[in-house]
Order: sequence, then structure tokens, then C-alpha cells
Amino acid sequence: MPKKIDWNEKLSTEILSLDEQHAALFQLFNEFIDVMETGSSQTVLVEQYTYIISETLKHFAYEEQIMKNIGFPEYSAHKEHHEILRQDADLILKDLQDGKGGDEISPSVNFLRALIVKHMVEKDLKIRDYIKQGTL
Repeated sequence: MPKKIDWNEKLSTEILSLDEQHAALFQLFNEFIDVMETGSSQTVLVEQYTYIISETLKHFAYEEQIMKNIGFPEYSAHKEHHEILRQDADLILKDLQDGKGGDEISPSVNFLRALIVKHMVEKDLKIRDYIKQGTL
């Protein structure tokens, strides 16, 4: 089974609204893991996962607007990475819709979890660093 993601202060962007959204997305991901572990129906898995994607896309749009507002120089690359994550999430959704679940889908979900955490550490924290640079 995929591992859950624990929110911690090391992942903080120091932008309260972004941090709240990140923590909420982690919670949704963890709830999806719970749904997988309980052996819920394929319909429930697809519904839960579709909701996660929906909330993630809203978050990406919000984050992209912040980057535009502050003139973040790596905006285009960051937005491209969001698109890669969306495409990977869509592939997992397709697998779920095709009836894959449990051990079949676990490697894909683990991959997405790793991408999300890696994205936050490597990309989202650069937003924080850019803002802090401007306040020195």
C-alpha cells in the first residue's frame, strides 16, 4: 500500500493560504489511501481520486496566480511542472476507471505521492525563497 504523506513545517512556503491548501491536499491524499486500504468499490475510489484531482487543479491555479502577482521568474517552468503532475494524475485516474485498484494501482499512487512531495520541496519552496529575497 502507498505511504501516507505527513505535513510538516519543513514544507512550509510561509504563505499561509498555500500551506493550508498543501496540508488539505495531503489530508485528501491520506484519505484516499484509507479508501484503498478498506477495499472500497471502484466507484468510490474513482470518486475520491477525481475529487483530489479537482482540488489539486484549483490549488495549481491559485498558486500560479500568486506567482504571476509577485513576478516569480520561474513561473513558466513551475506551471509546466504542474501540467506534468496533472497528466500523471490523469493516467492514474484512467487506471482506476479501467478497474485497476489495490496492489495494481499502488505503484502509480506511490509515484504520484513522491512527485507531489518532490514538487513542493524543489519548486514550491522557491516561491518562498523568492518572496524572502525581496524582503531583505
